[in-house]
Amino acid sequence: MQSLAFKASEIQSSPKSTLIHDLSDREREVLRLIAMGRSTKMLADELNISVGTAETHRHSIMKKLKVSNVAGMVRIAVKAGLV
Repeated sequence: MQSLAFKASEIQSSPKSTLIHDLSDREREVLRLIAMGRSTKMLADELNISVGTAETHRHSIMKKLKVSNVAGMVRIAVKAGLV
């Protein structure tokens, strides 16, 4: 089983972690909140945006990071040091 502790070299060599630079500042903030366990409703309230806008950000992030679920998003957020 792989450890949750990641080496800096693994982070830099991971092609998906470099995709985080393609995210807007708002998308990075949404990703950070998702990785912290916030629900869509909670992050929408926290960022003062609609739930629909939060969902749009979530889908855009998943597309840009080329992942198909929240677990993939969280893994990249952790590797990138957002949480």
